[in-house]
Amino acid sequence: MASFRELHFAQRLGVARAWCRKMRLFITGGNGFIGSEVCRQAKEAGHDLYVLQRPHRLDSIPWQAISEFQPEVAIHCAWIATPGVYLDSPENVVLKDQSISLFQGLADAGLRHFVGCGTCAEYAPSVSALEEDKSAIAPLSIYAKAKHGLHCDLRKAASKSSTTLTWARIFFPYGPSEHPDRLVSSLFRAFQAGGRERLRSPSAVRDYIHVHDVASGLLACALSHADGCCNIGTGEGVSLDRLESEVARLCGRTDLAVETIRTERERTADCFVASTRKLRELGWRPRFKLSEGLTDYQCSISA
Repeated sequence: MASFRELHFAQRLGVARAWCRKMRLFITGGNGFIGSEVCRQAKEAGHDLYVLQRPHRLDSIPWQAISEFQPEVAIHCAWIATPGVYLDSPENVVLKDQSISLFQGLADAGLRHFVGCGTCAEYAPSVSALEEDKSAIAPLSIYAKAKHGLHCDLRKAASKSSTTLTWARIFFPYGPSEHPDRLVSSLFRAFQAGGRERLRSPSAVRDYIHVHDVASGLLACALSHADGCCNIGTGEGVSLDRLESEVARLCGRTDLAVETIRTERERTADCFVASTRKLRELGWRPRFKLSEGLTDYQCSISA
């Protein structure tokens, strides 16, 4: 198995070109916000795909068909993600157990590499960029605890198999086809209607990443077979009231946005921003800056 550091040196020597070959990918959550974009990019790149469409399919895996397909790499995107529901849903625990069984079945079938989708909510807030192997882990919600517990269990299972594991901690995705109750969607809808979305924590700093860049990051992890944790973020933080101001500008309603001046302590008290060193060592770069990504989202809902 290759560590992220080993892969960094391999890239410099040109070995990474071998990862560009056509592969057989097994993807769960293929009709979800992130999973559908992973499928689109993987198909565009010429990879062979076997896709599970919905999370509930995890309790009835078609093992015979999967065995015939012989996947080399899996990207596990399927999970509950409905805003206002997913954080405290008991379904998280069910999905955790089903995901462990999924990994074990795939490993027994000869899978070479597994990419699990984690969350930045596994971390404790930090004034500095969150690092995969150094920053404190402090999940609070049922969702975050289930994701962290799954990572621990997968790591144990992987140590007893020949299947390597990337645990990809995704930060704050946004973009076309996101749920209408997610924050970016809600902000656009409110300003377009001549109102404002009430922000619970306007000073909170978040690392917002376009769904295209999330998917390309997951594919970079999948094709590299890098073993370990990897953040999927941009490395750039934005306060929620600054995000609101940017959306207001795009909607032509700057008269409705209010950006607060606050102390340094207030600006860093609730901060989740990724260290992207590991992901960039795989050759990944984000396609969208925040302003460009928000414009792309605006175009998608105006079409």
